Amino acid sequence: MSRSGSSAKTSVDMLDSARPEVKQAPALSALAAALLVLCIGCTSDPSNSPESAEESALGTQSDQQLFQRARASLRAAGVERLRWGLTPYVAPDEIIERYSPIIDWVSERVGIDIDIHVGDSYQDLERQIIEGRIDIAVLGPYAYVGAQSENPDIRVFASHVALGSTTYGTYILTHDDSGIESLEDLRDRDFAFVDRLSTSGWLSPAAHLLERGINPVSEVRGRYLGSHEQVFDAVAANQVAAGAVYSASVSEGRRRNPMGNHVRILAKCARIPYDAYTLRAGLEEVVGAALARALSEISTRDRRGRQTLKSLARINGFIPVDDRHYDVIRQLEARVVKGLGPAAESDMHGPSSKQPSGSGKTPGIDNP
Repeated sequence: MSRSGSSAKTSVDMLDSARPEVKQAPALSALAAALLVLCIGCTSDPSNSPESAEESALGTQSDQQLFQRARASLRAAGVERLRWGLTPYVAPDEIIERYSPIIDWVSERVGIDIDIHVGDSYQDLERQIIEGRIDIAVLGPYAYVGAQSENPDIRVFASHVALGSTTYGTYILTHDDSGIESLEDLRDRDFAFVDRLSTSGWLSPAAHLLERGINPVSEVRGRYLGSHEQVFDAVAANQVAAGAVYSASVSEGRRRNPMGNHVRILAKCARIPYDAYTLRAGLEEVVGAALARALSEISTRDRRGRQTLKSLARINGFIPVDDRHYDVIRQLEARVVKGLGPAAESDMHGPSSKQPSGSGKTPGIDNP
């Protein structure tokens, strides 16, 4: 996404389109401000989250000072344009459409050109941020935990609030005519996952199945379909016995797919934090602080924010977070590793296309 003053143009790997000028949002209403304070309060306990002197200093700077410092830091690092990577949890063109207005806003406010890059897969985007081939990545919680474990200098600077919450749910779905009435009925049946790096499309449902005494690797026939849309559609077509998706996929799928009304929720898993907005190693903290500041201005509390977020109708706004926000994912992963046994640990962040032993192809389904 290319920004150059008020005559900005969007540059992405797959699209080129003009975007409206971004203006600073008006003041918050008292009710909306209270809601955001409540959401932030649920995210972290200040007494348990000591700020560094640098973080504290950055927080007191004006927008102009902070954005100027960020631009100077990027120039010193030889960065003329930022590369912003997105996870292909739905079709790439839809991902670009959803996030372009947000990235436009950030580009305008910080004053830096930004290009959008959609990963080929969850694993591809994770590798790009680990290796520093992109500067920013919006990673699913589990992909972030894996990336940060491999490269501890990767920094998370923000997450989003959706439907008034900092967390979301995972649903295990089945078809009305599948004959599945309980999780026990899933043994030795086809189960559609999204990707081995997907939190709601693998890690969370895997933990839920293990808690119910079902091994998600050896006792169901796992299929990794690559996106939440593909999982929903496979369930809607009754091509698999069940599938796991993030909670909003159900309403989205029912609107999009004519067969979606035949999909029902079989189980609900524990809630998990939303995506991690991350900065690659080698860029200074001030850059992340500036990006977080620009994102925090976007909110459904005002008309401009609602316009910016209309393609991501569930998102209300953004909040700054740190690495501890995702400790719950590390705990979830530890439970899954323990449940699957030591041999499974090396495969937890393995290739997305790798199928569990004993699995084959399901007719009518492309297995990435």
